[in-house]
Amino acid sequence: MEFTIPDVIDVEPDMVKDNMADQTTFSPDLDLALIVGSEKKSPEKERILVSSVVLRLASPVFAAMLSPPWMESQGLSTKSGSIKEIELPEDDATAMRFICATLHHQNNDTIVKEVPSGRTFLHIAVLTDKYDLNRALRFALVCFMEAASCRSPLKDRACISELQKVGFSTDDLHKRHLLAWPDLLDFAAAAYLLNDCKWFNKFAFDLMAIHRQSSADFLLDDLVSSVLPPRFAVLLGERALQFRLNILKNIQKRLKSDSKYHCPCGGGRYITELFESFVANFDDTDDGLGKPLASLLYDMEDPAQEDTFFLQDYCS
Repeated sequence: MEFTIPDVIDVEPDMVKDNMADQTTFSPDLDLALIVGSEKKSPEKERILVSSVVLRLASPVFAAMLSPPWMESQGLSTKSGSIKEIELPEDDATAMRFICATLHHQNNDTIVKEVPSGRTFLHIAVLTDKYDLNRALRFALVCFMEAASCRSPLKDRACISELQKVGFSTDDLHKRHLLAWPDLLDFAAAAYLLNDCKWFNKFAFDLMAIHRQSSADFLLDDLVSSVLPPRFAVLLGERALQFRLNILKNIQKRLKSDSKYHCPCGGGRYITELFESFVANFDDTDDGLGKPLASLLYDMEDPAQEDTFFLQDYCS
């Protein structure tokens, strides 16, 4: 992402702007104030007091912004005793507060202890990429992605069974403290930006499994579309469709060609009826949107289990 180095100004230690809603302090050696946010994005800005040494060590971008040669070229003092202010109007205040708390080892801070929402985590990933902080924040970000994956609607069979009754709706998922498809999309976009293939694949698959509408929905969000390439939506939609077609194709092929289903005891007819019922209800929904893949795979488990015993010569 392109990013322009902002202006840096000198202020006295006791000066705090009137339009600051909060002032967060992460270091006793205060020599830098990050003024995050803009009036367009939120009513008030946030002032975060940090140590410039910590930021320089963690981020090559901040190191360039705060280097003596660059500061002198801007006519700014490099002496201690004054607090430099950096305006960051394009950045998300919550995401920057998380980053600063993590870099300053403030592990008891609430913002670090709680798993962020998908949207907040995506903002964190955007700033991580912008300021080249991936190496410094890697451990914390992976821990949060792992914790978020435990809130996936696909975490266990009982969970899928319960969610089938409510159609994997966003409101019902959030009531159960589970990730809805917009959250999974945000986490997938964040993993993509962080170049983490493992978690990108995990969140993308879960997204494909519970999303019912067109994959074009993924491109309607400005932040997500600025991170993920358009081919993401195309490929995910294609693979979801191919998944559905393969399920139907394999069932129909087996029912037509496998002679074991025509056994004299009638066991094969029972299996046939199970599969035919599954096909008949394949996309039988009241709203016409079709079943999520997660529901189809869940519905497939019982007939597939019966079929396994049958094809192992259980019926002879």
